[in-house]
Amino acid sequence: MSIVEIYAGFGLSGFNGDGYSNLKTLFNTPTSISQNPLNGDLYIADTLNDKIRMVSNSTKLVSSLQYSFNKPQGVFVTKNGNIYIADTGNNLIKKYEISTQKLSIIAGGGYLSGIQQEIDGADGTSLILNSPKSLYVVSNGKNEIVYFTDADRVRSVDENGKFRIVDQNSPQSNLFGIFVTEQGEIYTSSQTNNFLQMKLSKSSETKLFIGSSSFSSGYSGDLEEYSSLNIKFYEPSSLLLYQNSIIIADKSNNCLRMINLQNRMVSTLSGGIVNHPYGENISPLKMYETGNVNYPFMYKNEFYFVEKLNIIRKVSNGKMTTVFGSDRLLTYSNIPQRIYLQQIRELHCLESGELLILSQLSPNLGLYYLNMENGNFSQLSDYGEAISVIGNSLANSSIYILDVNGYFHYYKNMIYQQTIIPFKSYFSSYGFCVIPNYRYPNSTSIFGYYGQITFYEIIHYSNQSFQLYSRDLPGYTFFSCYEGKFYIGMTSKLFELNIENFSLNRIAGLDSINISNASFEVVGYSGEDIPVMESALQIQRVDCYEPTKILLTGTNYISQVSNGNISTIAGLNPSVGIQIASSFARDPLNKVIYFIDTKSLKKYDEKTGITTPLSPSTIMVPYTYIYEPNFLSLGYVASSMIFSNFDRKIYVKEACRVLRIDPETMKFERIIGKGCGTLTFNVKGLDTTLPLSNTYLAVNETNGDLFIATLFIIAKYEISTQMITRVAQFTFGNDSPDGPITNQTKPGTITNIIIQGSSIYFSTATSVKKIEIMSENELYLRTIAGTSDSGYSGNNLPAGISLLEKIYAMKQKRNGDIIILDSTLVRMYEKETGLLVDIAGVRLENPKFNGDGKGTYTSFVSFLTSVEYEESDGSIFLFDNRKLIRKIYPVCGENSAFNSWNNTCVCLEGFYGSNCQPIQCNGTLSSNSNVCNGNGQCVQTNTCKCNEGFEGEFCQIKKASSVDTSTVLIISIVVPIVVMLSLKRKKNKNVEIAKIDTEIIELSDFPTESSRIISSSMGSVTSDTEDTFSRYSNITRIGQGAFGSVFKANDSKKGNQIKAVKIVKFESFTDLNSIMKEASQLSNINHPNIIKVNDYFITSDNLLCIDMDYYECGDLTRFLKENCSEIIVKQILKQSLSALKYVHDVLSIIHRDIKPTNIFIKKLSKEKIEIVIADFGLAKKFQEMKGQSYVGTPLCKFLHNWSI
Repeated sequence: MSIVEIYAGFGLSGFNGDGYSNLKTLFNTPTSISQNPLNGDLYIADTLNDKIRMVSNSTKLVSSLQYSFNKPQGVFVTKNGNIYIADTGNNLIKKYEISTQKLSIIAGGGYLSGIQQEIDGADGTSLILNSPKSLYVVSNGKNEIVYFTDADRVRSVDENGKFRIVDQNSPQSNLFGIFVTEQGEIYTSSQTNNFLQMKLSKSSETKLFIGSSSFSSGYSGDLEEYSSLNIKFYEPSSLLLYQNSIIIADKSNNCLRMINLQNRMVSTLSGGIVNHPYGENISPLKMYETGNVNYPFMYKNEFYFVEKLNIIRKVSNGKMTTVFGSDRLLTYSNIPQRIYLQQIRELHCLESGELLILSQLSPNLGLYYLNMENGNFSQLSDYGEAISVIGNSLANSSIYILDVNGYFHYYKNMIYQQTIIPFKSYFSSYGFCVIPNYRYPNSTSIFGYYGQITFYEIIHYSNQSFQLYSRDLPGYTFFSCYEGKFYIGMTSKLFELNIENFSLNRIAGLDSINISNASFEVVGYSGEDIPVMESALQIQRVDCYEPTKILLTGTNYISQVSNGNISTIAGLNPSVGIQIASSFARDPLNKVIYFIDTKSLKKYDEKTGITTPLSPSTIMVPYTYIYEPNFLSLGYVASSMIFSNFDRKIYVKEACRVLRIDPETMKFERIIGKGCGTLTFNVKGLDTTLPLSNTYLAVNETNGDLFIATLFIIAKYEISTQMITRVAQFTFGNDSPDGPITNQTKPGTITNIIIQGSSIYFSTATSVKKIEIMSENELYLRTIAGTSDSGYSGNNLPAGISLLEKIYAMKQKRNGDIIILDSTLVRMYEKETGLLVDIAGVRLENPKFNGDGKGTYTSFVSFLTSVEYEESDGSIFLFDNRKLIRKIYPVCGENSAFNSWNNTCVCLEGFYGSNCQPIQCNGTLSSNSNVCNGNGQCVQTNTCKCNEGFEGEFCQIKKASSVDTSTVLIISIVVPIVVMLSLKRKKNKNVEIAKIDTEIIELSDFPTESSRIISSSMGSVTSDTEDTFSRYSNITRIGQGAFGSVFKANDSKKGNQIKAVKIVKFESFTDLNSIMKEASQLSNINHPNIIKVNDYFITSDNLLCIDMDYYECGDLTRFLKENCSEIIVKQILKQSLSALKYVHDVLSIIHRDIKPTNIFIKKLSKEKIEIVIADFGLAKKFQEMKGQSYVGTPLCKFLHNWSI
């Protein structure tokens, strides 16, 4: 048995760039392949991509030769390291040397054509070639002769570049494939004339010819001698000689053919017979498209069914194979597995193995016969809508065929007898069956069901007369019978029918539910291997093969009822995988994605990759949104779904209601919606109506309140009061400019909504807008991205003037950036730059899935109205084509990680530079295990962070094992360090204190000889013999405030870098806890516009020292004396607000003392400025604020902060 597996390509045509793995790379009509005999690399003529591609044997990554080609169709690699290429579109033969990467022309591009080419020995580059195709190179280890086919001949070019005609016969049409043996045997194929031949070099005699003498195309199957007139090919192309057999690609027969030169037999090596898209010998429970399984039957205790309406599959030992049919029309279909019937409508299998197949659509309309034992196939009639048979073989049978007009055609033992004409209005394709009539000998009863109303019986007498009986039996959708038993049913349940008294006995499905005097049916799927009387059903067809075994065909799966239980035996039931998702939400804490799929709530665990259904796939019929039975039904397509981190519940807008679901217990309740209609304000959530569709949800994560957006209304549902209040209401239209919101504002219809803090963002089809709260009664509308026009204007442009095509969903990051799903693109509005940036996706008219690992070239088919973002690593989660959960994640280089705040890759601790190379401490790389004497980490150049128990500049000192703990004081401060103070301190008189300019500062303001460090930001206590402050020199006071002084100093530990050192005096450890706030606040901050704390120390003489960066340009007070341009002012405001929003939103801190002297200038040029905010000494957490507190600098305070 031959095994075929994919080596390269994804099954879709296209080009997605180089650098991807072999199975994630797109090709477009690869025509020729050749393997490098030296290293196994595979070279491919990627014809319609105009490239020669290479799949590395070692890495399996794909790359391209960096040269231009035009529809190349041939490639051949020699053991000398040369690649020969048939550059078909340019009519050239080229040679590429792998070692030198040099490309040269060896044939073509000249001036000789036609009869002039018949001169052997001419220079190859003097010729005009005619569409060269396949290549084969014969080498003796030194010299190489290149053989190639063109439009009508076999030609060659030798190692000296000399040309000759190999095939001395008259020209032959469209030679394609070629293989040359060391004995001079030249095998070629012709795509146009459909033959394979062999000639000897320098000979015009044909030694071997295989194919039709009339050059006709065809397919004859296996086990024929190659000399047989029945052997036919259809556009044979590439070929090779392997183990005394010729293997040829029979292109349009979709197969590889093999010609055994020893026994002279032709066979099909792979393909040809079976053309099945899903493969052979796979489980019948593999993935299928919707509606792809139907018409099940049994033969010899084995299960058969129809797939894709044109393929009959057999299930044996848990695996399925094709016994009949193809999914597409093949030119030659003379064996069962190549026959194409456009749509199988019905079939009937007899005990003899004779199968009657009814095809409904032209050109295959009619009744067909297939003998499953010998494969014989023929057409019996050109009409048919339904069929039923009495008998165990066609030779002993009564066949009734119902045509599309409602007439019965009767055959006896395959001989036509009559057409039953009257009463045609009663007959339809709801199903009918024929059984012998036990009341009248030699007569037949035809039972059927018409129009979901009438059950009928036609008695067909032996004298060819007939009589009709009918009875009303309304409300059912299908009918079947088996050995005298009658079954009738509806979508939700199955009954056995007693035709004597027309009583019904429910044998499958749930009973009806009565709610408020109304009856509802439960339709759907409840699970596997459960009692059939306790299972919801969705039946389209019923078939029986034993009195106690019933086959139920659902939407896209087939179930078997056996011994009172029901289970799936083929197809895809609603519990499996993702079939057609309608909405989703993500729990970022547990890394779980919840989504609604085929009426069921499902959970996808990102850690395990396992999808689990959490609820049955059920719906109530007729559908209503107000029912609250004891099971969850999500039958109507949900337009919005969110996960609230506030209460860890799922909220679903489903039909005209909002449900709250606890995913842990699956308890649920309706919280909004009493019916369908418009929103009502200032009422309880259960007292308002909701629109049926186009309604979206968002949650305020700080208090759990829900926001509801319809086409023109935004409302809020307060969790605490359960009240609905109006936020904003608009008017139809999209022509309103930014400005105050009134009831006449026309922003466009709302397509989504997000809440970030107190900010409300919503999208229209082509724009993202923000509602700003100016006061209690005043709202302002501001456009963030897009315009009122639809389209695409480019990448990396200002968001306010960029065009958006169709917004599906959006998600705001903590830094204010907004991710936007726009048509088939994933885009992002960058708050810092104001630009609209493309992240991934391609703009195609009919996009198709092109696989994973494509980066920015990823093709998305369609989006849902949700998108999620993971702050920790910058990953974006979305649904594509309602079937795939896709993750877009940033890829940073080695030794770096993604910073979601500014969308950049930053070096990990211990690495620096544009390539994040390791830094050094004492001459040892940070990545070396011996750095910092093996006792710490190298965090900056020559700066070690010591492990517990070690100290010193390079962690070379081991702390003393005994510490005097007679009196220990433990101080808990804001930052996560614990200071252990021994009150018995030794004073080392040999410590040299740093030189300080006493004329400029007072010594008491800066650490003195007695200032021993008892704790630092490194969490270590220094030794008695070490003076940390000796690192500072040239100390100058540059500022003084209410809480301390600031000094400018050179830091020898950082290569004499200029630092700003803030010294704060504290009286007690209680004061220290308060004063330490600034150091701890800044140590938690990572923002480009907030001053960075490098280090801080606590000394034994009650000093807190904070080491920060120093900025030569000073603070903003310089602009009190200098002119400041508007562009500089805008940058100052933007950067200041960005920093303040960060500390407000992320750290919940209020600075409380913003003023020019607390804003320093990092960089300044004529048109650009970079600033940082400093002095967080007055900063306070929101929850610590008291309403009447007075802090800050009076002349710089905001008016609303004054207490009056």
